[in-house]
Amino acid sequence: QIEGTTQDSDGELRRQLEFYRLLIDSDPTLSYKFGEGMLDFVEEPSLKGKSGQRRFQVTDKQIEELKKTILSTMTSIRALHFPRTTDLKKCESCYFIDHCYPSGLPTT
Repeated sequence: QIEGTTQDSDGELRRQLEFYRLLIDSDPTLSYKFGEGMLDFVEEPSLKGKSGQRRFQVTDKQIEELKKTILSTMTSIRALHFPRTTDLKKCESCYFIDHCYPSGLPTT
């Protein structure tokens, strides 16, 4: 689940560790070298009393993929590419409704 390889996970915890490494590696004022990432769970029932710590290596390849994702996202944001939701009920109470639908919500 942490890795994002299960049906109910997108790997956000693993991505968090990757992002921490990217931040550490990118800051020339830090003298730290990222070795491994550790997640320490306060509660994890599936461990049945065992330690809630899980350690992970974060590879150069993962960091390169993260950089690509960040650049792609940044490009989309700068191009103002924000896909609209298909659930128009959410739009009814959205602060940005006039931005997306200046003439009002579609009636279809």
